[in-house]
Amino acid sequence: MTTGMHDSDVEAEVSSRSRFLDAALDLFVEHGYNGTSLQMIGDRLGVSKAAVTYHFKSKDDLIRAVIAPAFHELQELLDGAEAIKRESARRTHALDGYVDYLIRQRRVASWLSRDVAAIGHPVVYEPAQQLTGRIDALLIAGPHDEIAQIWGSAITQALTGPILNPVSISDGDLREQLLAIGHQLIRGHQAAVRRSTKSD
Repeated sequence: MTTGMHDSDVEAEVSSRSRFLDAALDLFVEHGYNGTSLQMIGDRLGVSKAAVTYHFKSKDDLIRAVIAPAFHELQELLDGAEAIKRESARRTHALDGYVDYLIRQRRVASWLSRDVAAIGHPVVYEPAQQLTGRIDALLIAGPHDEIAQIWGSAITQALTGPILNPVSISDGDLREQLLAIGHQLIRGHQAAVRRSTKSD
């Protein structure tokens, strides 16, 4: 806690910061990262640009703060899955957790999938690549050869695709369908590995 600040002051600070992040994400979705300015965020909230820069000195700081909760959540999911010793349990934990994660973070995922400037930004692109590689490795057990790369990419793309497009279905039903897709593709990869082994 900041020295000299009461609990109520800290709560107000956190609430104020959250309002800026919510407004920033709304504007990023509407106008893209490049099309959004700190002034626009202030205007959206009825405050000055100086009030925005009090919390975030630059747009780099802002986009880092916007995506941080989603990346942190995925990091914790992957850490937990990687700690599981049994391969099948590790893969199931990763698939279940990743589907739940995508549903919870669909707003951020949908924005990043459509905003080339945002996904290409170093504070987004580099950690996103690392995290994607880790989830691929968890879902595709065994040697990480060309076949694994193909199927790993296919599985993550198949799971994220429906998240990025609005569908009239409950989260529960969406989760059920995504898990079915994931398990089906995992079995497809395992069959592909067996075929490759036989042909060697």
